[in-house]
Amino acid sequence: MDSLEQKSLQETLKAQLDIKGLTKKRLADLTSISERYIDGLIEGNPSKLPSAPYVRGYLIKIAAILNLGEEEVLALYKKEQGVKISGPADKLPHNRFAIKPMNKKFLLAFLLALLAGAYLIKNAGRLIGEPELTVTNPFAQAAIVASPLIKLTGKIDPKDKLLINSEEAAVDSDGSFEKLYNLQIGLNTIEFSAKKILGREARVVKQIIYQPQL
Repeated sequence: MDSLEQKSLQETLKAQLDIKGLTKKRLADLTSISERYIDGLIEGNPSKLPSAPYVRGYLIKIAAILNLGEEEVLALYKKEQGVKISGPADKLPHNRFAIKPMNKKFLLAFLLALLAGAYLIKNAGRLIGEPELTVTNPFAQAAIVASPLIKLTGKIDPKDKLLINSEEAAVDSDGSFEKLYNLQIGLNTIEFSAKKILGREARVVKQIIYQPQL
């Protein structure tokens, strides 16, 4: 038999098929390679072939069945086709069933949204619930006093904001508050307001009449 260097790959494969008395179909059966790819190699039609790593495996199987030198067949294919049989640039076809890596920015945004959702769920009552507001002094809705100074006391959620007549008032760590308030002679209307972070508000209005003793 002539050296592989003196024949093309196609001529060599066809000659060995004749010597072995094999057809393309029979070669496909023996190698478990698609007849379409067998035909592409034997007829020299690259458009019928898969990516280079697959072709390398196919040529090794064919060389074994046809009693040809593996390295010589690979070298001849590489020379004729001008392609790399192996190397870092060769890639197998993309596996459409593989899990695709998530975009880092998308992943970060997803985690932040997840954390924000967990925070809102955990703090829903504090953020959007009805504020707690209890006024202990004055206790009655309306009262008459003889002193111009009154101590306003009560309790709210320490995380909420307290306003007394639209002015912010200090609250202790347990939510209790007290504030000295100067009354004007006659009717005094005092409005207590507790506000949550997202704007929910509770109001209590007290009316105090200051009548100095004569």
